Amino acid sequence: AFKCPDLLSRKRKFVAPWRSQLWALSLRCLRNVLRNPYLLVVHGVTATACAVVLGFVFWDIHQKDDETAGMQDRLGIMFFLVIYLSLLALTSLPVWREEQRLFKAERGSGIYGASSYVVATIFFDVLPYRILPPLLFTYIAYPMIKLNDNPGHQYIFLLTLIFFNLVVSGLCMLVGVLTSSNSSANAAGSLVMLTSILFCG
Repeated sequence: AFKCPDLLSRKRKFVAPWRSQLWALSLRCLRNVLRNPYLLVVHGVTATACAVVLGFVFWDIHQKDDETAGMQDRLGIMFFLVIYLSLLALTSLPVWREEQRLFKAERGSGIYGASSYVVATIFFDVLPYRILPPLLFTYIAYPMIKLNDNPGHQYIFLLTLIFFNLVVSGLCMLVGVLTSSNSSANAAGSLVMLTSILFCG
């Protein structure tokens, strides 16, 4: 059957604006987080428990400011936080693999673009999982330990933990993308984290 070129040009698929794509994908990511709250609860509960324990173990560190133990305790606190956040970031390994088939099918159908999907996925991995633990450590453990009473230092501490957490989770996402399966991603991610911890001084 003969088809008129004008008719074909009029039947071109409608593409939603990027903002609408991002909004729809963000709502879907939010629903996924709310329907499967296990990971969010684990992040929140374990970070709260670790922050409370850390606060009680290193209670009012200023008592040891004139001793070598004061410096050793500060280094111990920072090293623990680095290890804890590094291991917690391993949950970023399967972020791109879990919905890979769905993404390929939907993107192939022209429902949304890759950029809106990436932004929405990163946003809903960053907000609940990468910012919550640093917030809990900053507002629970920091006042108990009294690392630095000068105004503003608590926010520097918070920003440092958040940026570190973002960098490590980004590294885990990269490892997850480059590996062929979740099991190999877990092995490679653990090896990368252990190597980083080994050479972090």
